[in-house]
Amino acid sequence: ARGKELRRPGLSLREAADLVECKLDTHNWEATAGYYRSSMKPSPWALQTGWVGGGVTFHALAQSDRPERRRRALRMMDVICRDALSPSGYFHGLHDGKHWRSFGVKRPGCRAFSLIRRPLECTRDVLKTLVLLRSRGEVVDPVWEQAARKNLDAMTDTEKRFGHLGYTVDFDNGNVL
Repeated sequence: ARGKELRRPGLSLREAADLVECKLDTHNWEATAGYYRSSMKPSPWALQTGWVGGGVTFHALAQSDRPERRRRALRMMDVICRDALSPSGYFHGLHDGKHWRSFGVKRPGCRAFSLIRRPLECTRDVLKTLVLLRSRGEVVDPVWEQAARKNLDAMTDTEKRFGHLGYTVDFDNGNVL
């Protein structure tokens, strides 16, 4: 036992998924904002579009057998696809609960940047979710597909101009930093 929790041998995958989903519903769902937080409060980073949050969360929950979680997952994907695109077409990497941000914003003199990993992973998860929805005969909002396309176009543009995607990019213009 650890604290009030008891470890049980033989926890099924379904039971484990239920525990994770329950935790997300209880501690991470931001109803007004329309997404599951990537980190617990008081972390200033409410949402990361890739890596530990964002796409990986909405894609997993879009597969839930619970209608409310599926609705939340699609709402979260909608928020990201409608609001997280940067001027260059890349998905922003972070949301602080009020604004889309980049790394470097808290470091004086540090140029803002985005890790290429986050928009790449988010686009992967948008596309995987679109395939899932179509396989179930569900309606796909064209905005979701357009957002993924804009992000992929931004990556293609960066690769054409620089010969690679780099590790970090300026999300305003797509330049490798």
